Amino acid sequence: MKLKILYKTLIFSMGCVSMATGGELKFISEFDPFCEAAGEWFVRTIRLNWEPALVKSYRMQMEKFAPAKQRAVEAGVYHRLLCGTVPELASEDAQIEENLGWATGDFTFFNNTFYRKPGCTTWMVMPDVSAYGSAMLHKNRDYTGQFHLTVRLCRTAPGRYRTFSAGDLWNTGSGCAINEKGLMIAQNDGENTLDQSSVPVTVGSAMLTRFVAEQCATVDEAVAMLRKFYTQGIMRDNDIYSIADRNGGAIVEATPRRLAEARLTSGFEVRANNFLLPGMRSSGGRTRSALLNGDNRRYEACEGLFTALGVNGKITARDMWAIARQRNTEDEQKGLRQVCGPTTLYGMTLLADCDYPEVLSVVFVALGPPRHTVFLPIPMAANTLPEKLISGSWGARSFALRERLAQEHEQLLDIERLEQRLLDDFLTARESARRLLHAGYRADAVALLNTVFREQAVMVDDFLSRLAAF
Repeated sequence: MKLKILYKTLIFSMGCVSMATGGELKFISEFDPFCEAAGEWFVRTIRLNWEPALVKSYRMQMEKFAPAKQRAVEAGVYHRLLCGTVPELASEDAQIEENLGWATGDFTFFNNTFYRKPGCTTWMVMPDVSAYGSAMLHKNRDYTGQFHLTVRLCRTAPGRYRTFSAGDLWNTGSGCAINEKGLMIAQNDGENTLDQSSVPVTVGSAMLTRFVAEQCATVDEAVAMLRKFYTQGIMRDNDIYSIADRNGGAIVEATPRRLAEARLTSGFEVRANNFLLPGMRSSGGRTRSALLNGDNRRYEACEGLFTALGVNGKITARDMWAIARQRNTEDEQKGLRQVCGPTTLYGMTLLADCDYPEVLSVVFVALGPPRHTVFLPIPMAANTLPEKLISGSWGARSFALRERLAQEHEQLLDIERLEQRLLDDFLTARESARRLLHAGYRADAVALLNTVFREQAVMVDDFLSRLAAF
């Protein structure tokens, strides 16, 4: 009874916050693909941001890549490749093309060839040094291509795990994801290597990252799936994967010809774009500048994590965000890439819960340049998402803010103060939800987390809108 009273009290107090902000934010219910055609989850997403000029520009760029006949031939090879390995993804691409009204093979070509090389910096923290007793994983996404970003929280097909991911609006892959079992995975591009793939059309790492998150519940399963794909010789990229579950983590470095792994059970690990594992360094085609750029970001992130441990003995979400915004102006002037630089598109901190990962795991998303937006807590229990987060307009607002404000700006202090309030309130609600779950009130726990999330999303949207108008 006391727990039920606590639940109603928190719901009422959060409702009062909503009245105070006065913000209007449209929420979209979670898509249910069980009665839908393959790929419907993706088509519904991009319909929210259907800009004819954008679609036209994409098609024009495809023509520059290859004429229609070549696209059809390469797409046919790719479909046959998928049918022999992951046939469900082949049927998904075909259905998306039909729903978009695109010629057969065009979306397949676009999704797997229209690609800009990202950089990215990723770090993961094991339970023994996490302030929350469970693993955390963070990714800063660097990119030189599209600026239309989305978040997705759905089950894309029967039998797959419900997954939260962030990535490019017009790509069905993912650069970072967490699923309902508490498995977390992030992909960074590895350095250029001498290991060239002999297969003319291959599977991209963003697609594989998403597929691992949808199919695997543990680090062991994820590593096994990655090994299966790379040893078949059907991957095109040089990649570094950071993977964690409720018990530990792993680093996987892979090229189209070789793969190495290392397990992690304590401490932390940081990766940029350099291969570091034994057996992988000889495959590198590295340049001095690429080596220094990767090592500089890795050093800055490691230093931030060491500092946090020295001050508090544990690493918190706020420590992760401080590193995500790390920028050393002296090094930047020397041409060294920063953890947060001009090409950084978003930051994402994943926190798996050991007891109820499908409800209490949380993603802190800064969709847009981390120094110009807010890390918003989104629980895995969320059953709606703000339309702005899905359609790309949430991130676009932060990109516009970056154009107007310098990398160093006074409003960053206001952003950090708001984040502290959001974090404190969310963690309080999360522990209340945990007590409800222990007592058997699952529906009430889910309702509580959804109420807190929606109210915090409104608060952040209102804050960012006022900041953009400042």
